[in-house]
Amino acid sequence: MEGCVGLVGSAHNELPSGVLDVPLPLDKLSSQCGSQNCSRLNEQGTKIVVVSTGSFNPPTYMHLRMFELAKDALLSEGYDFLGGYMSPVNDSYGKQNLVLAEHRIEMCKVASSTSSFIMVDPWEARQPTYQRTLHVLDRVQDALNNTFTSEKVKVMLLCGADLLESFITPGVWIPEQVQAIFEIYGVICICRGGQDTRNVIFENDLLYNNKKNIKVVDEQIANDISSTKVSPHCDAWRKCSKYCVITQKTVEVHHSAIKALQNHGSSLLGPRANPCSKLYTICCCPHFESALT
Repeated sequence: MEGCVGLVGSAHNELPSGVLDVPLPLDKLSSQCGSQNCSRLNEQGTKIVVVSTGSFNPPTYMHLRMFELAKDALLSEGYDFLGGYMSPVNDSYGKQNLVLAEHRIEMCKVASSTSSFIMVDPWEARQPTYQRTLHVLDRVQDALNNTFTSEKVKVMLLCGADLLESFITPGVWIPEQVQAIFEIYGVICICRGGQDTRNVIFENDLLYNNKKNIKVVDEQIANDISSTKVSPHCDAWRKCSKYCVITQKTVEVHHSAIKALQNHGSSLLGPRANPCSKLYTICCCPHFESALT
């Protein structure tokens, strides 16, 4: 399948007014059952596309690993897995030291460039305001409905256990939207070692009442890499993040380069960047080339 599809009206939820129409990439969408036994497809042969929202600040190998685990789990249950999207959060999210959206989009593109089915949807990041996760899912579902006119494609939210548990944290989510995410889309949750997600679901009424719409997948290989843990190591403590983040290029950043980046309008290094830092390992994107010369 080639090309991109733009935004159409949502069948489930009214999208916020003033949204920008950003095409949804479609070039990698295809049945992934060729790598496994296609006879496993269930009677419905439901086609699945997963969407992972988050800061991706920066994208890590664990982000990509989540997609692979989701794909294998869904294929093993007889679903026809088509692909997945990384959706970087909007700059208006307000997270401390959040790199500018355009840079995070480029880093995600670099990270997913070697994957046969992971794509980057820049719609959320390029909107003029912060977008709720339900609206992001609606946007993807609408675009796919406009593409697969003769067959149904189901969108699911791909997340880690921390995000799933945040659903029940007061003040973080709009309860009605959480319920809509469960009922309309469903969640596939990747759990790392030491996370007792099934017990959390059992003990909370909201999660328990929606347990049929939550697929829990265990990561059997210990991997504690996360953007939250990687960022401060690179930024404040000046420790190398190689083999934690997906690096396209390693650059030595001296005082003049940091000044150039700041003048270039980039917040990549954040306010804690030390001009004496000898080395930062980053995922470079074309935006930085002129700033570093």
